[in-house]
Amino acid sequence: MRTATDVYGVLDIHFADYDLSMGKFMVLMLLKCSEAGLTPSECADRAGVTRGTITGLLDGLERDDLIRRQPHPQDRRCTIVQLTDGGWALLDRMLPRHFHVIADLLCQLDEAEQKTLFTLLTKLRAGAQALQTVEIGVG
Repeated sequence: MRTATDVYGVLDIHFADYDLSMGKFMVLMLLKCSEAGLTPSECADRAGVTRGTITGLLDGLERDDLIRRQPHPQDRRCTIVQLTDGGWALLDRMLPRHFHVIADLLCQLDEAEQKTLFTLLTKLRAGAQALQTVEIGVG
């Protein structure tokens, strides 16, 4: 828990320099990786958050003119979320420093240790997801 708190503290400071939260950054990165944009429910599913949480994140990003919601071209019942020019510009400005921060966080580990950490965190995440499924009675 202490390590997670320390890492999140570093990232919170980094994101604050760009008036972002970790959640908002995650949404921006999801949209960056999606050429056609995503529906709000796709954003929520990929980010691993609730629909209510994603609505709040999207509202804030839209208010900051970093994303736009447009009618879905095939389904008038929903919208597509895309980055605005301002969203693209913010990512272009911040990503080089972001990758540097991540590299600085991992520099204590050699390449093999980084791969092992990734493998172990993936297993830990799978275990946490399995427990959540059992706890809510889905599995």
